[in-house]
Amino acid sequence: MKKIITQILGVIFCAVALYSAPLQNVPQSIILPDGTTLECLASGDEYYNWLHDSAGYTIIQNPHDGFYYYAIKSGDTLIASNIKAGNNNALKRRGITPYLKFSPKKIKELHKTEFPTIKHFKPIPKQAKSKETTLQVSTSSALYNLVVFIRFSDSPEFTNTISTFDNMFNSISAVSMRSYYTEASYNAIDITSTFYPTQNSETVLSYQDSYSRNYYMPYSATNTIGYNGSGERASREQGMLNRALNAIAPLVPPSLNIDNDNDGCVDNVCFIIYGNTAGWSQLLWPHMWQLYLFNNTINGKYVWNYNFQLATYLTDGTGASVLCHEMFHTLGAPDLYRYDDSGVPVGPWDLMAYNTIPPQHMTAHMKTQYGRWITIIPEITSNGTYQLSPLASSTNNCYKIPSPNSSTEYFMVEYRKKTGMFETGLYGSGLLVYRVNTSCVDNGNMDGPPDELYVFRQGDSDSYINYANLSSDVGRTVIGPLAFSDGSSSGITISNIGSSGETISFKVTVPDVASQPYYPSDDETMVSRTPLLCWKAGNNENMRVQVSSDINFSSCEVNSVTTNTYYEVTEPLLGSVYYWRVGGVKEDNTINWSDYSTFTVVPANTKMYFCESFEGSSFPPAGWSNTIVNGNEAFEKVSTGTSPVCSPQSGTKMLRYNSEDLSASSKAQLLTPVFTCPLTADNTVKFSMYRDAGLQDYVDFLKVYAVTTAGESTLLGTINRNNQLTPVASVGWHDYSFAIPAGFSSNTGQIVFEATSGNGQNIFIDNIKIYGTIIPLGVPELLSPANNLANAELSGTFSFQSVNMAANYEVIVSKSEYFIDPVFHSYVTSGTLDYSDFEYSQTYYWKVRALNDLTTSEWSEVRTFTTKDEILPYTHIEIQALLQGLWDGMTHKAAAVIIEFRTGLILPISSLYARFPAIINSEGVATLDIPNMPAGNYWLVVRASGYLPICAGQRQAISPGATLEYDFSRSSTSVPSINMLSLYNGRYVMRVGELNGDKQVNSIDAQLLKNNSGTNASIPD
Repeated sequence: MKKIITQILGVIFCAVALYSAPLQNVPQSIILPDGTTLECLASGDEYYNWLHDSAGYTIIQNPHDGFYYYAIKSGDTLIASNIKAGNNNALKRRGITPYLKFSPKKIKELHKTEFPTIKHFKPIPKQAKSKETTLQVSTSSALYNLVVFIRFSDSPEFTNTISTFDNMFNSISAVSMRSYYTEASYNAIDITSTFYPTQNSETVLSYQDSYSRNYYMPYSATNTIGYNGSGERASREQGMLNRALNAIAPLVPPSLNIDNDNDGCVDNVCFIIYGNTAGWSQLLWPHMWQLYLFNNTINGKYVWNYNFQLATYLTDGTGASVLCHEMFHTLGAPDLYRYDDSGVPVGPWDLMAYNTIPPQHMTAHMKTQYGRWITIIPEITSNGTYQLSPLASSTNNCYKIPSPNSSTEYFMVEYRKKTGMFETGLYGSGLLVYRVNTSCVDNGNMDGPPDELYVFRQGDSDSYINYANLSSDVGRTVIGPLAFSDGSSSGITISNIGSSGETISFKVTVPDVASQPYYPSDDETMVSRTPLLCWKAGNNENMRVQVSSDINFSSCEVNSVTTNTYYEVTEPLLGSVYYWRVGGVKEDNTINWSDYSTFTVVPANTKMYFCESFEGSSFPPAGWSNTIVNGNEAFEKVSTGTSPVCSPQSGTKMLRYNSEDLSASSKAQLLTPVFTCPLTADNTVKFSMYRDAGLQDYVDFLKVYAVTTAGESTLLGTINRNNQLTPVASVGWHDYSFAIPAGFSSNTGQIVFEATSGNGQNIFIDNIKIYGTIIPLGVPELLSPANNLANAELSGTFSFQSVNMAANYEVIVSKSEYFIDPVFHSYVTSGTLDYSDFEYSQTYYWKVRALNDLTTSEWSEVRTFTTKDEILPYTHIEIQALLQGLWDGMTHKAAAVIIEFRTGLILPISSLYARFPAIINSEGVATLDIPNMPAGNYWLVVRASGYLPICAGQRQAISPGATLEYDFSRSSTSVPSINMLSLYNGRYVMRVGELNGDKQVNSIDAQLLKNNSGTNASIPD
């Protein structure tokens, strides 16, 4: 029964607080003021950790007597009750509840103050100034990690064997940080660790600090030498690391490549501190940070990123797990748990949310985004059944499922299998489904919700996070519809999830997304009768494409199914206006149709001025004229014909001139609308006329004229009604065409059909067409920018050779050689076009074609050019600052300093903007080149190890690209001036600041200096 109760308590604790931090239930032995020992546990992360007993009741120290009591709420924080830790019987009677923590608001404040994020202060070596400064080191090839052992002044030497740590860091056959990253990165990165001080015995050799362990614990009634506040905590921690680095730096071989990414900084240093962790947000807790308070170098490389570890915690069997977590921070990954403990978005399914033993893999998203070990993720965009291999496999290990309903969020699936060296700590095997929010990338889940990564679980409760693995083995085979961060549904469902074998199968159902036609575009005129139709794919595998001259698609010229996103019409389209659409064929054979688009087909190289079959409701058609020249009748529209008997050549209508009932010499004229054809050649009028064999001696005929606005009339031809007269033909419909005179092309005119009665039979005509052969346009020749031009400016002029008869030119520019999503699309009337605001370091493709009212030329050749790299504006800072003891009046010994820039009107309460390391040369001058520094007024502060800081007497105006020179050695107005020592020659030097003999410069020395000088001026730490 006792075992069962323990398991139940474990589940409850897991459901409430287990995943709030990487470390859980770390044993603690606390010596109380009366000499007795309190055994308890610690949990949390570097920002917020706390003490508690095995039942989850929070324990806190009473600062007045030094004893530990059970905690109770007091506003946003906790205070000690009057029940001493260990007196469990009184807990329920007093109404004290377990799992008490600071409020989420207070925990977020600790996140901002305990370990300030240092993003812009990283030293920038000259060889890397053109690169963006980041915290991330290379995640590929070899990386050498330096491990430094440190013990306190009151600590004995480590009793652990060096092989214990060597196996923990470097083993290739057992669980270690090296073997973990080799597997997790699919052999992309190899992290090897070397140990310092140099190890020459079986047991660990360490650097011994000058201060006791209590010096690195918080101040209390029982620890009066402890630190007060986060500022003093940071200076003590980094002071210890600074001293250790100075001791071991000469021992690191110059041949060791400690700067894999060549950014001028040591890739990583891991400090292992003697002893165990300590609770309540104390310094002695594993974390990753940057050494920004000191200017340490090893073989010319700055020390920046470091991991801080506690030896006892590592050797209790949890070592590799926490080492891997902190190292992934160094590689650039954020945490995936929420710092305010407001929920459990990921739980045990990613190393950066919770550390299993042995360490589990990070998710495929983290490997892709921060490790860059997965370079291509296949996408699921249509319904279907898919398979995955385990995440530990280097191929077929994940899918991305985008949603058309969001541009910032998508979903991923991966198969986690509880097997192998590193996935045995998982709660089970199965498919893992999670959401990625790209707006939170680089921030992880620490400020969530929304979260960068959220793992779906059945029931969507934090208590079910252990059971997010889905498979038929565990009876969880469906999840969805998957929700976005705002709770809205994506419509995506994962179902039919199979068993956890060598692979796992699953079915994806995505919401229907219609394809969208994009070529030809709506209302486009096509010169090809067999056009290529293109559309943007939806999410159905089979697509039906239809082309019809009927808007209702009751009959179709094309009605085909394809799996492509294009369709080439093979049978020539004979009409003019066509409607087309595409539709995804769903599983039930229904079709998700797109909207229709229209296009018009004309013969290649043909300009159709008129194509009139007289089918419309009105007559004469708009723009046409129907006049009587002689007699009393004009042309009329009819459906059937008599004398002779005939039907329309096509359609249901035709024109008749009633010659049979009109006296001889009666005439009527049908005039086309006015038109021009200036850019065409071989202009032609074409029409159909019915010829019969009756009444040959009664000559009825039709004449065709071309008439210009200048009054010029040209007879194009005469057709007699009787088929035995010229031109002789058989009985029936015949097509006739006449060339329009060349001079007609330069004028505006009309074509006249003149019918003359011989009192014989009726004249019938149909289908009048006037067209011309288009004079093709030449292809523009591109002039500039030159092809394959490098280092092009962000603005300039496109130029190309003008083309005869072109009215304008279409210029298109894209980042894609296929001109998908153009970044620039314009029409101009000349051969030049200015452009501006292009991006740095971007390759562009461009082409041009000529156009006029009738035709379009072929596209020109495609040219490409690449814009220049961005040159960041650097602010040049030149400081003259002399250090006491290093300046002999002529030359200065080389010295490392830190130059700070602070903002605010008043120096003592100013805020730090940035600090940079620099070297004072033999002339006492230190220089900096700072990229992209915002313009403003800054307090200019110089610090050096062992010396009192100095500040310019007033704020200095700084702007990007400008130069600032400041001479502290001749400025008696520097504040606080007491920090400067005046020399005999009128020069000033920075005063050595070690005043109380404790071998360090700190706030105690500053206070002594103030007391002696009577000045209240101060510079913030």
